[in-house]
Amino acid sequence: MYKNKYEPALDIYRRTLDNQLKLIHGDHRDIAASLSGISWALGYIGHTEEALEYSMQSLAIQQRCTPSYHPMLAHTLRAI
Repeated sequence: MYKNKYEPALDIYRRTLDNQLKLIHGDHRDIAASLSGISWALGYIGHTEEALEYSMQSLAIQQRCTPSYHPMLAHTLRAI
């Protein structure tokens, strides 16, 4: 049902990020999660360079706002 729906997912992640940036000021793990989602969708549609940029942004936020043993951090590092 949802197979190969990466473009709509990318649009949703981007709209979510836009809304989060309006409401949340500073680093927040929800923003990092949205950046990771954008990276994931971009990777699946073949935009690997852009995906890496979003992963690096997500990683930077995660390193500032989560403990070094947080699973989200490990997931992002694995994706990079």
